[in-house]
Amino acid sequence: MRRRAMPIIVLTIVVFALLRFVPVWGQASPPLVGYTTNLLTNPGFEGAFTMRPDPNYGGPVVPELGVAEGWELWYDKDHRCPPYNPGCDPNSYYLRPEYKGEEYTARVRSGGKAQKFFNNYGTHWAGFYQVAEVPPQSWVRFSIWVWTWSSELDIPEYSFRTGDYRVYVGIDPTGGTDWASEAIQWSPSTTRPDRWVQLEVAAYTESGHVSVWTRGAPVWPVKHNDSYWDDAELVVLGGTPTPTPTPTSTQTPCPVPQATPTGYAPPACGAGWHPIVSQNFDDGQAPMWSQDAALGSVGVVSETLWLRNGPNPARTAPLAWLTRPWPADRDLRVSFSFAFPSLTGYGTGVMLGSQPFDGERWLIGSSPALGEDELLDPRRDPARLDIAPMDWTATDERAWMALLRASSLGDILEIHHNAVEFTIKLFGETIWTGAPGDVGWHTLQLELRESTYIVSVDGTERGRALSCLRPQSLVLGNTVVVPDPGGWTEIRLDDLRIEQCGAGSLFLPLLLRSYALPQPTVPPAPTTTRPAG
Repeated sequence: MRRRAMPIIVLTIVVFALLRFVPVWGQASPPLVGYTTNLLTNPGFEGAFTMRPDPNYGGPVVPELGVAEGWELWYDKDHRCPPYNPGCDPNSYYLRPEYKGEEYTARVRSGGKAQKFFNNYGTHWAGFYQVAEVPPQSWVRFSIWVWTWSSELDIPEYSFRTGDYRVYVGIDPTGGTDWASEAIQWSPSTTRPDRWVQLEVAAYTESGHVSVWTRGAPVWPVKHNDSYWDDAELVVLGGTPTPTPTPTSTQTPCPVPQATPTGYAPPACGAGWHPIVSQNFDDGQAPMWSQDAALGSVGVVSETLWLRNGPNPARTAPLAWLTRPWPADRDLRVSFSFAFPSLTGYGTGVMLGSQPFDGERWLIGSSPALGEDELLDPRRDPARLDIAPMDWTATDERAWMALLRASSLGDILEIHHNAVEFTIKLFGETIWTGAPGDVGWHTLQLELRESTYIVSVDGTERGRALSCLRPQSLVLGNTVVVPDPGGWTEIRLDDLRIEQCGAGSLFLPLLLRSYALPQPTVPPAPTTTRPAG
């Protein structure tokens, strides 16, 4: 009897548990909506794209205004010069973009379609929106993925000489359809071209309807100002959303590096140097190195780590970077041998930086960035601001090579070599100059004693500087992307050693010293901080 009764008891418990979640019909409270319930129509833009009339002028449909079903377009129609460029040609600013579906390309994030809108040689303040039903008195979140390509050049993989294309999302908790309404709660702007970026914004609504909005707003009228949108989502949250922390730099504020005080001798490592990285590449391996070979190669050749070109010209150089934690608070010594066996006009180098590196590259030749999103807002009264429009006249070789070096990570130490220049810099100051065309081997040693950096090249001390910055990355190559493919200067590295002072004793962290510069105790005869030679 007990065995027969058990299934009935279990079934009763299961039915009772399920009944707890059945909604009571006629109840005044809003329906239960899960986090994953997407309340949008055609959120993936996989439906048909239909031609629409101009929303500002009406009339028949316009072939250039193809919008995905369930969505409506909007744009600001008033051509005028923005406040940051009062002397412009107004016919290049605040134009009506062309809308169309993007199908089965790399600019579609999922499925087969995405929504695109764009201008050539013009800017816009435009987007699309949708009105959706939501439970009253609820928090909702709208998100969407966007890819921007903003470029003066016809290279679709990269946004060279970008127009500073900014994107936003918004929610109108009243469900309105006026793009200029003050009720719309907009996200901060995002400017990250040539990749998929997810935008999101949350808002509280008392009504049963909200409208969700996208906005694209390039700053400068470059040849291509395109944006692609996919995978939208509107969900109801279970409560007040947790604010997303504003990204902040983890770098502790640090004074500008200074020359070592005359007569000061930082204490040497009395506890002995203990290796934490030791690589001579004799076994053919390069552990702890990450790489992006681009169109070339990165590997151990002839018992050295060698970054080499491939058979074809490339817009990017091979990259290799050390991926391991660096000592945070001990005296440190870094030493290695290096050579540049093949020299070209595209320089490369060895960079020791104060920030971690994850392999990201930077495009060369960007337009001036504006710091205030409000400057772009067409609802603002024009103001004559002292902000110059972009200028692409700096194309001489000196300016080009300066731009090539501007994106390097070597804020602590940078070795740079190309066909015409061979330098080593410590905190931006040149401490050693090699002969142009030098393809031989050299050795470098950098010691960090307390807050004093000491650099020796080929066994001779070349420079010193004081700084609270500490190494967090060692990068070989060049991180920029250039529009004209070419061959890059090749690099070889050998006999790498990273050592810390003492196996267990730590010196007092610099933060606790309030960045006080060391003072000499008994000053000896004055000496130069940069030995001659």
